[in-house]
Amino acid sequence: MGKATYTTREEAIEREIIEVIEAGDAISEDYDIDAIADAVIGDYEDGYALKVEESDFWGIVADNAK
Repeated sequence: MGKATYTTREEAIEREIIEVIEAGDAISEDYDIDAIADAVIGDYEDGYALKVEESDFWGIVADNAK
């Protein structure tokens, strides 16, 4: 199965960042979601897909805690 791609950047942010963060005990308001998105979501040409591995994702999230 390939990577999930999204029609809009906003949908990718919701599904690949906000929902993932909030699946645990954290809340998305505690993080700089725009900075995380810039680092982990590909551009339109990439189909707005997650462009990093899971371990890298969580490191980027931790680096962008408010």
